[in-house]
Amino acid sequence: MQKLLIYIACYATLLLSGCSIDLLSWTHRIDIQQGNIIAQEDVDQLRPGMNKNQVRFIMGTALIQDPFHTDRWDYVYTQKKGSGEYEKKRMSVEFVDGRLARIFGDVHPNPNATPRITKPSSSVNVPHREKKEKSFFDRVMDSVTAGPSSSTGGGGGGGHTH
Repeated sequence: MQKLLIYIACYATLLLSGCSIDLLSWTHRIDIQQGNIIAQEDVDQLRPGMNKNQVRFIMGTALIQDPFHTDRWDYVYTQKKGSGEYEKKRMSVEFVDGRLARIFGDVHPNPNATPRITKPSSSVNVPHREKKEKSFFDRVMDSVTAGPSSSTGGGGGGGHTH
């Protein structure tokens, strides 16, 4: 009887392992992004004659900066979605005498686009606040940093006459 149960268990295991149930299709798979995000609105701001700092400000630091070709920067972006779709964008910029000369790859600037002067600022203006009275901490710090006063007679070298 015990052997029969073992045979049934082994047979059931073999039968179930042969099924084409894809357990991974039931799980959530995340999107994986790598590289530089290449936004068309950023690429549209690029103009021939810009210096390297201006291009870096607009596009960010290039993913690939070949030490043997210092006048070429490669921006690469890949995204693998959880559904299995794969997207890849590549854009390269070349400089001549430190100025942007050529843009090539999958993304090109739209010549009719009006460039923005700067990217939106991420700084925050903090309003000025008047101090009405010193806080406890400020009063303690004032008393500590004031040191010994001259009226107490402290200090070396004086005070005794012979």
